[in-house]
Amino acid sequence: MSKNTQKSVDSIRDIRFNAGMDARKMKKIIQYEALGELKAKYVRSESRFSPREFVGNMLDRDIATFAQMRRFEKVLDEMLESALANYPMETEFDFGG
Repeated sequence: MSKNTQKSVDSIRDIRFNAGMDARKMKKIIQYEALGELKAKYVRSESRFSPREFVGNMLDRDIATFAQMRRFEKVLDEMLESALANYPMETEFDFGG
């Protein structure tokens, strides 16, 4: 079943005119904000429970290995950097990491 491209174009046009921003920019903002929230949650996890448990829960394990922890931190930081580079506004945020 093919997607109705006119409906898609209309919905993007509606977002652009009604929300004052096109959908692509909005998607980039949402991605950066969501990744930032994940990073902040990860940093806060140190006070509630082990960060190894935090990452382990995401990986369907009880506790993540140290290698998995390093990989998680590296990948998350890379994703945040990429999202920041694509952030459509001049505003920068610090998520405590």
